[in-house]
Amino acid sequence: MRISAAIFASMSAAALSLTACSSPDLGAESSEPVRPVVAGHPVPHPGMADEREYRADDGYYFRTADRAIACGLLDEPFGQPRRSVGCQGVTGPAPREMQACWSSDPSAAVLAVGDSPGYLCVNRGFFDGPPMAGAQASGGPVLPVGSSLSVYGFTCLAQPAGVTCRNEANGHGFEIAPDHHRLF
Repeated sequence: MRISAAIFASMSAAALSLTACSSPDLGAESSEPVRPVVAGHPVPHPGMADEREYRADDGYYFRTADRAIACGLLDEPFGQPRRSVGCQGVTGPAPREMQACWSSDPSAAVLAVGDSPGYLCVNRGFFDGPPMAGAQASGGPVLPVGSSLSVYGFTCLAQPAGVTCRNEANGHGFEIAPDHHRLF
């Protein structure tokens, strides 16, 4: 039994030393960092979208990969209280204060944030944006899942099932997806 344990220990040590000798130096840095490229522009940080790709005349606009939700980061805040960032699209269930509006027109559903987050009922695409070059419809290009767009102190992150947007100064924001939503 002792001989088997000794043989096993020496074989394990030999395997570890071979692995250590044959492994490349994973800690070495290359002189050229690999940076993703989106539409011809390098992404500023991994996961960060280049805001130039989403710019329109009055703000920055994008859609989710399934095109179910459109979002805008506006140059001029909208509504009272003033909210700069919003996403609109069919989501549910409707909060009590929005049941009449959202049930009559599901596309009227909006979650928005400025200093505070809130629900809105709209009769047009305030956060949809105008048709943009390269976009198939209004609302701008798709923000890829896992990417974020940051402007004016707000950040929106595209997730597999929706979008999360937040005010970076105070942490308030919202999450919207076709089957759920929340304010925080």
